[in-house]
Amino acid sequence: MKMSEKRKDSIAVGLLFIIAIFASLIGGTIIDGVITSEGYLVTLLNNSSSLRFGVILELVNGIAVIGIAVILYKYIKNYSERFAVAYIGLRIIEAIACVFAAVIAMSFITLSRNFSAVDLANLNVIENVINGFRNDILGIVVPIFFSFSSFILYYTFYRIKLVPRYISIWGLIGVVLIFSMNVFGISGNIQMLFALPIIINELFLGFYLIIKGLKNSENTKAV
Repeated sequence: MKMSEKRKDSIAVGLLFIIAIFASLIGGTIIDGVITSEGYLVTLLNNSSSLRFGVILELVNGIAVIGIAVILYKYIKNYSERFAVAYIGLRIIEAIACVFAAVIAMSFITLSRNFSAVDLANLNVIENVINGFRNDILGIVVPIFFSFSSFILYYTFYRIKLVPRYISIWGLIGVVLIFSMNVFGISGNIQMLFALPIIINELFLGFYLIIKGLKNSENTKAV
């Protein structure tokens, strides 16, 4: 039996959601683990494999994010062409920001290579600037574009019922929480309470799309 285009799209998007989440979480954890360890610049040049692997995972995340947007574009367009264009644009910017943050992390290898040639004061300044820039991208830029694109996606899903509405409502709540967490600078143990709903939702959505697939949308158009 020939598989329909919608079924193929569902499986592809589901896999990409799962890949993006794990690549982002694991890649970010590896990179942060390397660049926050004490004295890492001394040994990084000869032991950079972990950092490189983390960067590769973040690059994979960026590619997966764009793939999700490209495949879902036509389905969102059925509801609103403006929403579809906005969604793919926001996700591309999000992906570029993720890739840029990953590439920035590679600069620590260069910094490690010139470790002996840079005095300690200048080294601390350079290190703080790079870390600050990366943190601003991942803590402000990426969450903002992710939140707006995800709002468009889940709102569209809710309106045309491409997935069960409880998934869409769950996703919208998760978007509000992750946006609030970053806008209000919530940190510490409570941070995970704000992040978990959208993480679990996207994982659930990924598996749902692989197993069940996108439903037939209702003939609803944005006013």
